[in-house]
Amino acid sequence: MICAKCGTEYEGSQCPKCDGPVIKINNSDYLARRKAYEEKQAKLKRKEVPGKDRTDRIDKTEKKDKKTHASKSKNYDEGVFDITKVDMNQVADKLKKGRDLFADSKDRFAKSLEKNAKKNNKQADENTGIKIRKADSSGIPYKKAGIAAAVILILITVVVFTVDIITKKNYNIYMSDESKIYDVSSLDSRYVCDKSGAIFALDDDTFFTPEWPEGIDKDNSVLNVSSPKGSYFATDVYDSAAGMYTLYIWSDDVCLKAAENTYEHNVYFISDKGTVIYEETETINDNGKTGVRMLSMAEVKKDKSKDDGYVCEVNTIERSLNQAYVYSSKDIIVILNTDGRLYQYDYGRKITTEVDLYVDSVSALGSSTGMYMSGAEHLNAKDDADSYIYTVSENTYYVETKTAKATLLKGVSGTGNMYVYDKKNDYVYWLSNKKLSCARFKDGEISDILFLENTGNNMNMIYLADTQELIYINDAAQLIKAEKGKKTFITEAVKDGSLSLVKNTDEALTYISNGKQYYIKNVTASPVVICEAGELTNTSNTGIYKKKIYYYGADGQLYTCNLKGESQNVIGNVERFFVGSYIR
Repeated sequence: MICAKCGTEYEGSQCPKCDGPVIKINNSDYLARRKAYEEKQAKLKRKEVPGKDRTDRIDKTEKKDKKTHASKSKNYDEGVFDITKVDMNQVADKLKKGRDLFADSKDRFAKSLEKNAKKNNKQADENTGIKIRKADSSGIPYKKAGIAAAVILILITVVVFTVDIITKKNYNIYMSDESKIYDVSSLDSRYVCDKSGAIFALDDDTFFTPEWPEGIDKDNSVLNVSSPKGSYFATDVYDSAAGMYTLYIWSDDVCLKAAENTYEHNVYFISDKGTVIYEETETINDNGKTGVRMLSMAEVKKDKSKDDGYVCEVNTIERSLNQAYVYSSKDIIVILNTDGRLYQYDYGRKITTEVDLYVDSVSALGSSTGMYMSGAEHLNAKDDADSYIYTVSENTYYVETKTAKATLLKGVSGTGNMYVYDKKNDYVYWLSNKKLSCARFKDGEISDILFLENTGNNMNMIYLADTQELIYINDAAQLIKAEKGKKTFITEAVKDGSLSLVKNTDEALTYISNGKQYYIKNVTASPVVICEAGELTNTSNTGIYKKKIYYYGADGQLYTCNLKGESQNVIGNVERFFVGSYIR
């Protein structure tokens, strides 16, 4: 080995002459590379090619190689390191930060490489037939650039792939019976926890098994919910003797009371910073009759003056609640009170923005459906949750949360509507009293209003946001696709109410036709028979995991088959199955 500091050749891990840097090597890897190098040099010396000019070039090449390889011998152990001393958390952070940088730079590098390649090709064309040596040497930078490009592209692929592995959630398939939850991702099912010990996030797929604080009566809890990463939990406990509900917000470090009153509490939103938005509902009698509904927000904050170092600040947002929807990516709550006052509340900045008065109802953007409905989930955490629709008498308005400005959708009317807004193609669809219509909606103006047709009694409709396709069952039991205001026939004899989006997919559908349940990968794919459906109508619990379809048969048992509808297997009586993430 040659010392990188003084040039002395030596054996061992450190130069004896100058006490240069200690070199850590993988001995077997070093010897293998050394042997390969020596064999290559011996092969080059044995090689004989006739011709004086060729011999001269070989001699020059050998001299050049000797110089080159003498230099390279200094780097035999370059890149060999002790992986046990690597901090993988730091590696993950650096890879995550670098992924976007690589993604942005690779296009610029490709353009630069293309430009240089064209320049080199042009020079090669000009010099061909004049100076052979010059033409040959001009190709060397181009080859080096090609090798560099390949290396960088490989690095980009490795970095992106590694970051995806490090940052991706650990999703598995879980099943539960009346009391236990099992992980069934592998061939053998594995017990995870009792249902009573699991606390789910609001997505109802991510769950945790935290250590409960001693001050909470776990057995009398009527509500338990977790923040997305399990940093905070909210629990509502009912004391039947006192007729009181107590809402707790807790974590590994603190347990605080947010509310203690006769109102039952329903959590709309909980963050990993300890912010909880919840509804308070007055129960009038034991038959379930309710009275006043309020919307409140509690925030856990640090306070050195308190014994535990924390305080819970509570703010009542609305005392006469009718509807409320949280768009958490925008820190916005859309609120309609019982007097018809519609407004937005920015819970991050504590700012109220008035929208309209005498409003009848609000249709919020549903997180799971991509449609605007009055019965949408209370929480939508998606980035595209930035608008909603409301009605005043016969008029319908569209509002973007950024401006809170209402735009009249002239000609769009009806009650109990469901709406779809295809922003990419400037179309809006609405369903009212089983009548499906559409119109162009561009630059705040409605035009080209068109009645499409009547749907079935169940008004069964699915919107595929990624492909801008609206799928529904019409009153003639046909499965229809609407796209850019035009209808396309898919199939017939479809059972009303049986159309569902397959869980864990973006565009796969399932439905029942002629007594059989079908699966289609997308609207243009050939249908695959899953099973005999019998009297079954509800297909909403059909899902896909690792190229297997999971579905409930007519007998109520859970089955599985492959994507071709073959290799059916019965799993058994399962209360629920879901693709989710368990975090201890």
